[in-house]
Order: sequence, then C-alpha cells, then structure tokens
Amino acid sequence: MAVWTASSGDLVVDRRLAFAEGYAAEGDLAAAIGILAEAMDLVPGWAAGWFRLGEWRAEAGDRAGAIAAWDR
Repeated sequence: MAVWTASSGDLVVDRRLAFAEGYAAEGDLAAAIGILAEAMDLVPGWAAGWFRLGEWRAEAGDRAGAIAAWDR
C-alpha cells in the first residue's frame, strides 16, 4: 500500500492518519478505520481523507461505508 503525503492542514489529524496507516499496514483495518473516521470529524472537507477512509472500508468489505465516504 502506498504511503500518503497529502496533508489535512491539521497536525493532529495528520498524526492520527499516520497511526491509522500503521494499523492498516499491520492488517488491523478496524482500528485504522476507527481512528480515521474520528479524525475526519475535525476536517470534514478533506477529500483525501475521505478517499482513504473509503479505500479501507472497501478493503474491509464494507461497501456501503466505502461509498458513503467517497460521496463526501
């Protein structure tokens, strides 16, 4: 999986994404999704974050959740 470099503009959210990426790399998509979903409340206009969340939800088998993230 590629490493993301798109900043949200919020250091806290960027750090949370880094933690989430670590969990995803270890195969714990549920933890990664949870961390990023909460972080997105802080930056609801960050398209790259919604896209990443959608990717993880799709990979986890949550098609409806992925579509909801991508629609944001």
